[in-house]
Amino acid sequence: MARIFVRPADGLIVRDPNTKQLVDPAGFEVDEFDLGWVRKIRDGDVVVVDQAAPALAPKEKPAPSLPAPAPAAAAADAPPAASEADQ
Repeated sequence: MARIFVRPADGLIVRDPNTKQLVDPAGFEVDEFDLGWVRKIRDGDVVVVDQAAPALAPKEKPAPSLPAPAPAAAAADAPPAASEADQ
């Protein structure tokens, strides 16, 4: 009997289709051919994960990086921008 490791999809609370109990959000093993779990995987209620991978914790968004300033020498050597009066 093949076993796979699944966990509820992000933001979902899932019940075991056989016992009707709430399942562990960290993940658990199920029979790969259990039709109740196959349906939950197909519907996106649970996701198959690598058992060695730790449960995903919400990540903080990194602070937006600012663009690097242009080198001062390059700005001095650049020709002046054309204005509407020059055209």
